[in-house]
Amino acid sequence: MSHVYGKFVWFEHLSGDTHAARRFYDELFGWHTEAVSMGDPEPYPLIMNGSEGIGGFRVAPAGAPAM
Repeated sequence: MSHVYGKFVWFEHLSGDTHAARRFYDELFGWHTEAVSMGDPEPYPLIMNGSEGIGGFRVAPAGAPAM
């Protein structure tokens, strides 16, 4: 992934089925996820592009669209 200096970007993917989203995007882009403790009961699935963290997956609140 190329760098754009001075621009901060973080992808936060909201989905009703984060496991299916992870499988889809991992296969599509060659990403992988790593479970990271963020102090919540559930680990945060960090989206990794190679060795670089670029975002995460979260469960969408009830009634909210996936994005």
